[in-house]
Amino acid sequence: MSSLDTSCRTARGPLPAAPALTRARPLVIGLVLAVALLPMLLYPLGISGDYPNHLARVWIEHRLAASDALRENFVVDWGIYPDLAMDLFMRPLMTLTDPYTAGALFNVLAVAMLPLGVALLSRVTTGRVGLSVAASALLLYGKPLAWGFINFVFTAGLALCLFALWVRMRPGWPRTALFVLLMPVLFFSHVLGFLLFGYLMLAYEIGRFAAGERGRLTAFLRGLVLRDGLTAVLPLALFVASLRDRLSGLETEISGFGGLASRGQALVAPFDFDNGIAAVLVLAGCYLTLLVAFRRGWLTLTPALRPVFWASVALVLVVPAAFSGISFLHIRFGAIPAAILLAGATLTPAGRARALPLGAVLIGLLAVQQVVVHERMSFLDRAQSEVRAAVSVLPEGARVLVGADEVTPFVYRMNHAPAFAVIEADGYVANLFTNTSPVGVTERAQPLHRPQAWPLSAEELAEGARRAPSTSEAPNGIHDDYFHGWPRTFDALVWFTTPGGTLPDETHLREIERHETFRLYAVARGTE
Repeated sequence: MSSLDTSCRTARGPLPAAPALTRARPLVIGLVLAVALLPMLLYPLGISGDYPNHLARVWIEHRLAASDALRENFVVDWGIYPDLAMDLFMRPLMTLTDPYTAGALFNVLAVAMLPLGVALLSRVTTGRVGLSVAASALLLYGKPLAWGFINFVFTAGLALCLFALWVRMRPGWPRTALFVLLMPVLFFSHVLGFLLFGYLMLAYEIGRFAAGERGRLTAFLRGLVLRDGLTAVLPLALFVASLRDRLSGLETEISGFGGLASRGQALVAPFDFDNGIAAVLVLAGCYLTLLVAFRRGWLTLTPALRPVFWASVALVLVVPAAFSGISFLHIRFGAIPAAILLAGATLTPAGRARALPLGAVLIGLLAVQQVVVHERMSFLDRAQSEVRAAVSVLPEGARVLVGADEVTPFVYRMNHAPAFAVIEADGYVANLFTNTSPVGVTERAQPLHRPQAWPLSAEELAEGARRAPSTSEAPNGIHDDYFHGWPRTFDALVWFTTPGGTLPDETHLREIERHETFRLYAVARGTE
């Protein structure tokens, strides 16, 4: 029996489960996770935020060689971009199906990676996949998914899966050799997943040393730095090399802690799919149930994961809100402590006697979450489908501006929905992310380019109409005046509006679509 097995199974550990419970466990876990993942299939455009932007970029990579219209505006230049999980998965799949179906399949996979990681980690540390794994469904619909950070969602789950593999393998050169090959995959999927894996691995190895399983201090440090550390050399070198391109033209804070309020946001983030009240309710219900279960001795946490759990709590409490141009860091890792806790949790004999009430609490919390998720995702799917249908009537290669009477939370979520014009009409959208991806713009389109731009206001549109188009070069290739002279350079405007909201001056515009939340205008090109 290995030292890990010894640390995870003691003489006082849980007794074998009853045959009926053992037989029912896979069915219960599978049913819970299937129900939890159902919204991802029912509402393929129910993820907003950055998601349409990422989808459009992958479409450009896939179709550029076949589209003259796309080649007028975009180029693809592969380099060191540690944010490519969707690109790596969807490119082969789009040879078989349309981009929306390919994106939906990737989204299901991305969301499923976290419970898969919990299940694998539970198996290698406790020897079983317990019912606590089903509770990881509560962690699927949080801020990272709601804001469209889909590459991070996938890679965070992948990091947990690879961490389980690290725990499963014995220390030595075979493990190091395998992870030297795996770490670049994790890095290019998303750099934050690579950093998360490294942090969890380090916490685990220190915990194993403290438990007396890694020999003397000198031998431990030599193995950690000179052997295990080799797994991080190439990704870290690539990360440093990628900094210049990633920081160029960002409209976000380069670094900052975010204050105490950001810590509260970090704790709630794993449960918050755009409904703060429900998120707090699920957060309180989840952690209070776990607290009572552990204090009463109904659940026990395997010793192998205790230092990893506390290290993950520290990560959530100290990670900055922004660093190196990567924004919203504080809301990304909030699910990790709960995932580690659930992976290492096992019902004791006393806990088995209370399995039904604990299960009832889980079902109740899942029901609350699912009501919110279905309502929100169905609304966003409908709203984004309307934008998709509207921009599909635009002529091929149309250049699209985005504006709004007010940047409300809804507009913040929908800001990138006009990127569907890239897919529907091989069009151009000025605020497409390019500084963090292989997709760039041509020299001709460069003056019209401003990635990560907010929607224009009516005042900015009026000012831009009075000015001549920009011809100067920006030092970093990013033009704040990209909308100057827009009646001569753009073909359409998507205008997000509220009832009674301000509409743009229609001197240069002709309305072609009207919906509850937006209007689509054609631009009378060439007018003054």
